[in-house]
Amino acid sequence: MSRTLVLFAIGVAAVSAASPSAEDIQNALDLLGLSKDDVDAIQSAKSRRASPAGPSIDTEDGNIVFSVENGKHVGFKFPDNSVVNVDELPAEMSEYADHGIKLSTAAMTLGYKVGSAKAEAQSTIATTLDFVKSTIEATARDAKAFTDKQDQVNKNLESGVDTKLAAFDAKMKSSSDALTNAVNTKLEQQTDATTASTAKLTKDVAAVTKTVTDMVKVMEKTAECASKGLSFNPVATTCCTADQIFGVTEKKCIADLIGTEKKPAKSCMAIFKKHKYGKSKNGMFYLDVGGTITAYCKFDGDYPGATLVSRKPGNVGGEQSRTGRVRYPCKPSTSSGQYCKLTDNEINILRDTSTETDPFVSLSYKNRNPNRPACRSFAHKRCDWNMVSASTGCHNSVVRNSGQYCNRGQKHNSYRGLDGYHCPNLNYNSNNKFRAGDGGVGSPGNPFVIWEHSGGTHYCGGWDTTWRYIELWIH
Repeated sequence: MSRTLVLFAIGVAAVSAASPSAEDIQNALDLLGLSKDDVDAIQSAKSRRASPAGPSIDTEDGNIVFSVENGKHVGFKFPDNSVVNVDELPAEMSEYADHGIKLSTAAMTLGYKVGSAKAEAQSTIATTLDFVKSTIEATARDAKAFTDKQDQVNKNLESGVDTKLAAFDAKMKSSSDALTNAVNTKLEQQTDATTASTAKLTKDVAAVTKTVTDMVKVMEKTAECASKGLSFNPVATTCCTADQIFGVTEKKCIADLIGTEKKPAKSCMAIFKKHKYGKSKNGMFYLDVGGTITAYCKFDGDYPGATLVSRKPGNVGGEQSRTGRVRYPCKPSTSSGQYCKLTDNEINILRDTSTETDPFVSLSYKNRNPNRPACRSFAHKRCDWNMVSASTGCHNSVVRNSGQYCNRGQKHNSYRGLDGYHCPNLNYNSNNKFRAGDGGVGSPGNPFVIWEHSGGTHYCGGWDTTWRYIELWIH
């Protein structure tokens, strides 16, 4: 403990009007930071002062006087029980003696003054200590109140911060949840849209693939049908039969009928080759000979696919040299009937459609059997049919496609159509694969044909003019 504090305590004790209690001294010492040993030293000094004999401490006019017997000392005892007498300071500290005494005196004087002032105001150290204590307690209370208030402020601050942080966390969580939900919703929508788009794309690709596959099949089947000369049915993806075509309106294969008003044929031969018709189909069909006409087609007999272009009785006197149509269409008949024919130009157009060397076929009948002509004659494809004057290239032949034609001894404008004179190198009966037929022919060893002689007479097989009717076919 500081020596100066001891002296200060002694000064305080010296001016107390009454003996302080141990608690008072302890409180004072606690206030001053002194120990119990310091209290004991103060009590000892007080006792010595009160003792009737021996050392004493007297006060006079505010002064403190220490009295000791002769040979005794005034000193200071410290907490370690060591005692330092004022008049026995160590020699090495002698130079500080005066200063030390001054310090000691000053400390005790200060203590005295404190004690004196409090004694005058309150008369007891207890009151002084109470004042100090109350001040300290008030200060402590204020400090505690401040500390409590600071703690409350801290708690309020912490609570406010926690509340705000919680609110902020809640708001952040709400915002985060809202953002997450929005993102998830958007992702779901995008996923749904992507799924729908993918499904549509897949469907579209499948449709396109099917379309392409179907187109490939159609193209392959079309090529196959074309290679076979058949019509293609795109609805069933098949070929129509040989006698069918695909009907656009009907949307199916229908009979590909030629020789109809809707689809005229080039010739009866074209109809025969396409439809393979037989006798039951003999009749009238539509042909295109630079214009649509109706003509009689025959699909049986010796010349299936032949077109009847003219029919006349044995003599057409008064109607000879007819180049235009005459009562057409013609129909076969077992009677002599009336004269009918196509125009010369239409006859030559039909001639051009034939693939035969000798497309002109003339059949002369004496009796009523249509299957038994009595005389036959043929003409080359180079024959230019003409009913006005002598025809060009129309030498006749009694054997079809033989290449042997009769030589006309004289050219005469009275010989029209087939105008061959006679064939001395051919015998009609022996050289012709067809028999003479009903009634036979005259002059078979010198055959010739004149389709129309002056006066309208017809010659066949020679000079025979006794004919019931004559037919001209293009085959």
